[in-house]
Amino acid sequence: MALSPHPKIPFLTERGRPRMVVSDNGTELTSNSILTWADQSRVAWHYIAPGKPTQNAFIESFNGRLRDPAIALRASLETDAVNRAAWADLGAKSQFLGAR
Repeated sequence: MALSPHPKIPFLTERGRPRMVVSDNGTELTSNSILTWADQSRVAWHYIAPGKPTQNAFIESFNGRLRDPAIALRASLETDAVNRAAWADLGAKSQFLGAR
């Protein structure tokens, strides 16, 4: 079965479908739509045993290395947004005070 291009999943068209996916039992990877796709695409789906993250150590390690920088980036973006709002508010107040 050939994969049709999908704008949200470009790696499928670039690399082709995987033969197997290993995942935990999280709700995002147990939905009917993902399981239907796996079945129609003939992709084997293997779930690790509950409470055994070492069965998928590669992705657990990746998640651990990604988590801290991602959280730091989000905090930085949120701080920037707060600072921009404060400066905009300060600018609006100074224009108001200058208009007297």
